[in-house]
Amino acid sequence: MLEEEELPLDDNLPLNSEAFFEASKSKSITSNATLHFTEMSREDYLAALEKGPKTHEVMIRDLNDRYKNYFPQWHFELSQGFNLITYGYGSKLELLSSFVDRYLANGLFSLVFGSDLQLLF
Repeated sequence: MLEEEELPLDDNLPLNSEAFFEASKSKSITSNATLHFTEMSREDYLAALEKGPKTHEVMIRDLNDRYKNYFPQWHFELSQGFNLITYGYGSKLELLSSFVDRYLANGLFSLVFGSDLQLLF
């Protein structure tokens, strides 16, 4: 094993911790351009969504049909004093409306839209 003084020195190696940063100084490749967005009304947004592709409609319909198999269990849990909470991507309004129409048409229920940013408690 070579002793410390006997180690060969490589002139290309940095001699201090700042050498790395000095050697890697280069012009930033990040753009300084700013993006400009125009505000879109809710009506325009919904119209744009309607024009878009409907690739997942069949899958969403199938998933909702599968969840409808849980309606009797949901009804039982509500009758025992529990609450239902649905979460995740996408609207659950159609699914929950179907549940309410089938099981809670004569009862009281509360539907809270968690995505409503103006919702105050």
